[in-house]
Amino acid sequence: SGGFDSRTILVGLLQAGARPRCVTWGFEASLRDERSDAAVASRLAGEVGARHDFFRLDGRPGRTAEALERFVTVSEGQLPDFTMYADAFETWETLAAEGCVGVVRGDNHGWGYLGEFSSDLNVRHHCGADLLDDYAPSHPIRRLGLPRQSWPAELTRRDGEDLLGYRDRLQHSLFIPSRISPLNHLKAPYLEIVNPLQARRVADVVASLPERLRVHPGALARALDVHGPAVPFASLPAATLHQILAAAATREVIAEGLRTATARRLFDAPALEAVARELVSPPRRPGRARAARTLRAMLPRRVLNVAMPMVGARLDSREMALRMFVAARAVELFETRDPARSRLAPLPLPAIPSPGNSRARQYPHMQSNRA
Repeated sequence: SGGFDSRTILVGLLQAGARPRCVTWGFEASLRDERSDAAVASRLAGEVGARHDFFRLDGRPGRTAEALERFVTVSEGQLPDFTMYADAFETWETLAAEGCVGVVRGDNHGWGYLGEFSSDLNVRHHCGADLLDDYAPSHPIRRLGLPRQSWPAELTRRDGEDLLGYRDRLQHSLFIPSRISPLNHLKAPYLEIVNPLQARRVADVVASLPERLRVHPGALARALDVHGPAVPFASLPAATLHQILAAAATREVIAEGLRTATARRLFDAPALEAVARELVSPPRRPGRARAARTLRAMLPRRVLNVAMPMVGARLDSREMALRMFVAARAVELFETRDPARSRLAPLPLPAIPSPGNSRARQYPHMQSNRA
């Protein structure tokens, strides 16, 4: 991508004498926006003379139902981060078919990103740990009939623990295991994933730095300014979940999934029907929604942190519907005893390299791992 993690890894590999193949995935339109991950990544690879391939997530329309089904099946309903799998895993199938055996990723190393927190609630929100009670009483999630939640005592902030240290602990004990690891599990049928910035030696060094060197634009940004190519960092992603959920085809598939008997068993029926109806209805006041997103993007993080306890946790109604869809379909899959009743055949695994293959000699562990 065009951010900190990928550039750090690329610079490190170059200094170690390697010139890796670089890949980026996203929507085709992102290539035409010089601020996006896709455009910046392409320019960055060109600056260092590395091969760069772009995989279009919107290259083959009409695969929404297949992509969602495969995503829920492979993820087992663990997470709703569907954005990078909107192509029904075609990117990963292609890489495996081309003989790639692994990908080196950054995956949120916690160094160089904003760390301005005003409360324990802000830290929880930053680490993806919103509870039902964090949402405003008027939020639709309150009407779904979901059970009350409690926060585990071992995950509360300790005496003498500052907010940045609390963020680090929740990142490693909650966010990485529950959000990052499942994403890598999705790719594991195709190739191996390596996360060097998650290594213990790196984590220990980062934890030892003072806060002024850890948060943006701290030591990492300065090091990349010195050692990296003079290419600006990206300010826009190459694809967003909002873009995917804005497509009528995606919303119709999700609405259909919310009208199953399993969904009606999991959620309050009137609220469920209201969510499904809103999904397929024409969007209301699009200008107001755009204005709200623009305002949030313009406001400093410290202002948003202060405002959060007043407005409650934010969750777009379409993303909430996607989470409901994932939950309902995952329950159906777990309750289906006969594999033949599954809507999707098992994922095809790449062929195991033969002993005589040079790649097998270079990576002998791949045979046992794939087996």
